[in-house]
Amino acid sequence: MPTVETPVDALLLIDSLGSQCAEMLESVVALVSNGRIGKLEIINVKQRPEWREQLAVRQVPWLSLGAFELHGVISRPQLEEWINHVAQGSGWTEYLLHLMHSQRLDAAVALVRDQPSVLVGVLEHLAETTPDSGINIHALLEELADSATLRAMLPQLERLASHPAATIRADAAHFLGLTGDHRAWAPLRTLTQDPAPAVRHRAHQALSMLDPHN
Repeated sequence: MPTVETPVDALLLIDSLGSQCAEMLESVVALVSNGRIGKLEIINVKQRPEWREQLAVRQVPWLSLGAFELHGVISRPQLEEWINHVAQGSGWTEYLLHLMHSQRLDAAVALVRDQPSVLVGVLEHLAETTPDSGINIHALLEELADSATLRAMLPQLERLASHPAATIRADAAHFLGLTGDHRAWAPLRTLTQDPAPAVRHRAHQALSMLDPHN
């Protein structure tokens, strides 16, 4: 991604100069030095614990860049990418992935409800990964069960239902059931004939979710 020379402001929360906080502080200060960050505020939450409560920060280091709240240690190259996203108004799919990897389910659900299109990018990401490296989005979609947001994802879920990996087809069957939409019947009935037993099992379960008498 090309560098966008637009400085952003940042807020960094740390609780000590342990290895993780020190590493993050070094990277962020370097970005101030080279002009990528225009203003940096650093708060030690051991000395100012009210900041942790005010911002609902579970772990440090914690960094605010534009609309993004980044948890844990972020490498300098990754920080450069986040700064570019802030400058370009992009990066929302990556941010949703970051929230899920950081176990911020509440924030992830809130983001999807506010910007449903972000979920499309995450489902596309899931389709492009291998089963071992794929993200676990079950908890997120279960929070969205029977919602208009999830029903709008039917086309993407149907594409996942034909994925080469049986693990992802099984996930797709479960997600289709979560929609609560009878339009999911057709792809689910197809999955009941899948060569993989796990996929067939998930498809039958999902059909029962849509119609308990099925």
